[in-house]
Amino acid sequence: MELLYGQTPQQWAEQAEALRQAFRARSCRIRADRVGFIWVDFTRRDPLAQPVPPADLDDPESDGDGWDDDASPVDLSGIPVGHRDDGQPWRLPVRGAHVLVAGVTGSGKGSVIWSTIRGLGPAVRAGLVELWVADPKGGMELAFGQAMFTRFATDTDSIADLLDDAVTIMRDRAARLRGVTRLHTPTTGEPLIVVIVDEIASLTAYVTDRELKRRLSAALPLLLSQGRAPGVVVVGAVQDPRKEVLPFRDLFPVRVALRMTEADQVDLVLGDGARDRGARGTGRRHPRRPARCRLCTGRRAGRTGPGPRLLDRRRRNLPDGAPLPTAGRRRGR
Repeated sequence: MELLYGQTPQQWAEQAEALRQAFRARSCRIRADRVGFIWVDFTRRDPLAQPVPPADLDDPESDGDGWDDDASPVDLSGIPVGHRDDGQPWRLPVRGAHVLVAGVTGSGKGSVIWSTIRGLGPAVRAGLVELWVADPKGGMELAFGQAMFTRFATDTDSIADLLDDAVTIMRDRAARLRGVTRLHTPTTGEPLIVVIVDEIASLTAYVTDRELKRRLSAALPLLLSQGRAPGVVVVGAVQDPRKEVLPFRDLFPVRVALRMTEADQVDLVLGDGARDRGARGTGRRHPRRPARCRLCTGRRAGRTGPGPRLLDRRRRNLPDGAPLPTAGRRRGR
């Protein structure tokens, strides 16, 4: 629509609820286009009401998702982890990005993590990606995929060692790549290292040992501020996105907001004004256009509502075939 003189996109956004009611739509979203024009999007039915089948990872071209697997089995700049409410695949960037997933207990943080792990499966099998996984819950959440992990740590001491080793590799790579390239290219000899941390607040706000807290507080910000270019990226999940719990929240360039306890927490995760632009705290992604998404990584499916949920975490739903990395292999120390 073309704006009248004196009108702004913000004025239309403030009337989105009134427009939704007037047109009897499920939702109304206002998007700014070029100067003087806006898009008014109405949703009349829930496009995510039905379960989303998992992408075919072993023969990605067969499902028409546009993967180019000539050079790599997975497009690491955007692995498919679900569907958006506009019908397009929801692709989560891994190479060259850090990802923060925020949401209350039961909101579906595990679904995002497991969908990411599953999406990276072909690259893990090809030796282009290593998964270094930290599960402070004693391994109860992520131990199902341990056969895929190069490193797996479940207690604070071993997690601190894992992060220190990742920092060592990051610095070594950065020194070798200086003056050569601005972004690491994964190879079988030097794979992309994806550090996955479930409930990252357990390593920041809830650690009582001073020495361990010092090591963790030093390693995580270093990885987040310097690890993207040399190919050491972090995927973290948190329940409470406040700065006092996660002081380096802004170092995550890609953020996923699931269900929150308070409305203002959506803006804490996605940035000021995200809720007004349509992010209601039910599965939106930062930074461009908020979009509600749904994930499904299992073979069984059921209605999950607005928050995505993992349906089957067993390895049988990961890409077929082996070999997989040996769990516990150490590098850097």
